[in-house]
Amino acid sequence: MARNARLGLVFFFIYAAIYTGFVAICTFRYDWMGTIVFAGLNLAVVYGMGLIALAVVMAVIYMLMCKPEEPPSATAVANEVGSRGGPALSAHATTGR
Repeated sequence: MARNARLGLVFFFIYAAIYTGFVAICTFRYDWMGTIVFAGLNLAVVYGMGLIALAVVMAVIYMLMCKPEEPPSATAVANEVGSRGGPALSAHATTGR
């Protein structure tokens, strides 16, 4: 599996676990959501806004950590086309001579 895909899956599972906590509180301990936790705001607002902020922060971190994949060379593309039954390019055609 490519490095970028693994990194995306790690971030997905981290976010999914935190979101699952939000849903579990809403489902099983609904009264907790009305508890004032910060600056006069209740848990529902703080947790919900925290989820939105976390998504943005994780997206920026993912963007900075991802490495671009190398584009395929012209020869590799030509060979792939040829292996699928299309017109394969000869070495002469890929080098321009």
